[in-house]
Amino acid sequence: MSPHRPAEVIVIVMGGEDPRPHLEPGPLVVEYVFLKEQERMPLAAARNRAAHQSQNEFLIFLDVDCLPGPQLVWAYTDALAQHQALCVGEVRYLPHAARTHSLDFDSLKSAARAHSARRVPPTKHPWTRTRSYELFWSLSFAVRKSVLGKLGGFDEGYVGYGGEDTDLAFTARKLGVPLVWVRDALALHQYHEKSDPPLDHFDDIIANARRFHSKWNAWPMDGWLRAYAAMDLITWTPNCEAINVMRPPTNQEVEEARVTS
Repeated sequence: MSPHRPAEVIVIVMGGEDPRPHLEPGPLVVEYVFLKEQERMPLAAARNRAAHQSQNEFLIFLDVDCLPGPQLVWAYTDALAQHQALCVGEVRYLPHAARTHSLDFDSLKSAARAHSARRVPPTKHPWTRTRSYELFWSLSFAVRKSVLGKLGGFDEGYVGYGGEDTDLAFTARKLGVPLVWVRDALALHQYHEKSDPPLDHFDDIIANARRFHSKWNAWPMDGWLRAYAAMDLITWTPNCEAINVMRPPTNQEVEEARVTS
């Protein structure tokens, strides 16, 4: 249980079943905002709506499948008080077996593991600046509302899965907004089934990668693009100017890509 409570909690519902009847009353007042359901998840629009809806200058964004650590709210708030910046914290991943654990955060933390593609800057300080803007990840971050306004918010031309967070980070770098690593803003990502590579989001990733390249002359999500190219779904190299789609993944390939461990 965190001793630091947020001033408000806003949940953006992008579609599906209304979550409210399934939730038990808690100590926090939660505001639910319902977006019109779309075939492709409007992630960028949802985050912009949350920022617009908030009455506070300090904003903390956390994906619905992440559990905040007991120091997360305090750590992000302290960092925002010191910096006009994008602030990011570590996210560790819980294995399938952790679903049977209690909600004791320390026991869950001991079961969680770091993401192999997200290195944690070694620091003894509560926060430190980093130049690795490409590693900004929107599943857990904090920013002043005024700074997000300076950045223009998330580009809502990104629809569906992938690319919108790296785009925001590149905009921050272009405008000289620092990226700050917050040591104690730990969150744990709950286990759920995923795909590796994410063939179930193939169309979104291709469309969003193309949009990103048209803006920045660089390719995001290169690990996934490499995997698609290795499967002969696309022709692509890191130095190419365009993605050529050879074929979509088959239903069998989508199923075989699902990771259940």
